[in-house]
Amino acid sequence: MPAFTIKGMPEKLFAHLRKQAKAERRSLNAEILVRLEQTAQFEPVNVAAYIKRRDARNKVWGYEGPSAKEIRDAIRDGRR
Repeated sequence: MPAFTIKGMPEKLFAHLRKQAKAERRSLNAEILVRLEQTAQFEPVNVAAYIKRRDARNKVWGYEGPSAKEIRDAIRDGRR
């Protein structure tokens, strides 16, 4: 079975994972594996539903998004 080391984990995250592992009566390793498995099992994104939710959220926030000119300028600037 493969193994790896996690380097540079913030202390706050480490403490949170340890606390959750204890609450679930798991080892820290088991807690991390459970969370990785949950993250890796994803459903394909329903693009139409995502756009509908995004548009509704943007309407509440009063955000209209970038104009066509702003998009063209950003694309042009990114090619330089």
